[in-house]
Amino acid sequence: MWPDRPLLVRESVLHGTTRTSEKPPISLASPLPFDFTTSLFQGQMFLRYNSDRQPASAPYFQGKKRLQSVVITGRFKREVPFADLLTGQEFCHNIKSPGAILSKALLGAIKVLAPLLNCRIAPPGDPDHSSYFVSPLAQTVQKLRVSEEPFPLSAAVDVEEDTRLLGGKLADKPMDDKERRKFFASKSNLAAYSFGTELYCTFDFYNDKIDFESWEFALLGKKFALERYLLGQPVRVLARAGESAEYAWNFEVWHEKQTHTLATAD
Repeated sequence: MWPDRPLLVRESVLHGTTRTSEKPPISLASPLPFDFTTSLFQGQMFLRYNSDRQPASAPYFQGKKRLQSVVITGRFKREVPFADLLTGQEFCHNIKSPGAILSKALLGAIKVLAPLLNCRIAPPGDPDHSSYFVSPLAQTVQKLRVSEEPFPLSAAVDVEEDTRLLGGKLADKPMDDKERRKFFASKSNLAAYSFGTELYCTFDFYNDKIDFESWEFALLGKKFALERYLLGQPVRVLARAGESAEYAWNFEVWHEKQTHTLATAD
């Protein structure tokens, strides 16, 4: 069943995310919130991308360079240190390297935004096929809002940065998103904070590099087909507690172009 071609979004079948909503996992024509729960987190999420297929999201993208946005909101079920909660991309099988020059440019661009990036691209022939690009979520997420009440989601909602309730220096001097990312680029600052269980956290993960509709990513003024490099694997939307390897959430984004990659794989 593929109700929203060319994309399909689902919970990862690998890491035990449990569906709690009676709604479809996500409606890409009108991005309604999708309820979910894991051992670490309970909340809602939706995905929106800049396309005529999602007219309800048009006001959000108007005047912005953003190509897609994933919003997640809810509460953690136990305290999770900032330094321990990671986000990024994980792959169970080999991915194709874009070559030395592009790899260097790609990693350089990522590290500008995520200086604490931890990455691995499995070399050919390595028995451990896994590759990953992960960094502390509190440092890399584009927008972070912390509130005492649930944050209402809608297709056009703009998440405004507000981290004052986290206390400490964040309460003494309110920070915008750029200041917060710079602040948490320091490991000592990360070590001083945790996600607690009483407050609601809302995260907006957006970017202007990955186009979900065309399934391309932009780098150095050029566009590259994602299916050539992912080799039949999805783009992930995830948050993982590093020490316990528990997932707060773990969703997969697939494109129908990957069906051809899978069909022609050796």
